[in-house]
Amino acid sequence: MAERIEAQLRTANVGVLLVSSSFFASNFIADVELPVILKRAEQNTLRLLWIAVSHSLVAETPLYKFQAANDPGRPIDMMDRPQRMKAWVKIAETIKDASGISAIAGALGVVDESYNLIRSVVLGPAAPPAQHPVAEYSAKSDTVAFTAHGTTVTITAADMEQLDKESLELIQMYEDSMQQQFDRIRKIYPFRILPSGEVDTTVEVQLRNLARPMCADLDNILNFLAGMGKALHDHYHRYRMLCAQLNS
Repeated sequence: MAERIEAQLRTANVGVLLVSSSFFASNFIADVELPVILKRAEQNTLRLLWIAVSHSLVAETPLYKFQAANDPGRPIDMMDRPQRMKAWVKIAETIKDASGISAIAGALGVVDESYNLIRSVVLGPAAPPAQHPVAEYSAKSDTVAFTAHGTTVTITAADMEQLDKESLELIQMYEDSMQQQFDRIRKIYPFRILPSGEVDTTVEVQLRNLARPMCADLDNILNFLAGMGKALHDHYHRYRMLCAQLNS
């Protein structure tokens, strides 16, 4: 369980903390979770949101400089029921927007990270790595910006407000699918070359079969973003050309 928690701490794009006196009384939180979360938030690789559940000494900790999802002066347990419900709805909307940006950043991150592996699968192991533009995720500002060919396309939390629950679940599904396929590719990729220096055709077929769904997910993601008015088809034309070769 501890290993699973630590893995999530290293890879999550959004962190939501329920802050109370009990929160700060936990040794595991203080010694294990919070230092990693704060460090990643300071490095702008994790969007940190904390919820004031009850009065605590949060103002005396480094956590206080990060955005609270509600008013720390009026913690949740100090409100009557209608006020609590209203506060939780607002908090849920804030988390939803941050999670949507996170999913898009995660999906584009997998695309960027997988480019040279897919390039090697399509063009052969002798193909040298190539430079390519990548998406820039800013956890502090809740944005993903992609610059290529002199044009920058930026996706913001305001864009996420336009999406319904089903759309958010869809983009998260694409992200999960791409990540799963890419993890499997990375696992078997080192075994594609036999000790003799020859390419293992069985492994090569497996790699291609894993790369094809990634290409399909890429098209789905690009179409999804185009529907939001964020056209990135031209930005990812190199990847799409590789996919066309893979499927020819």
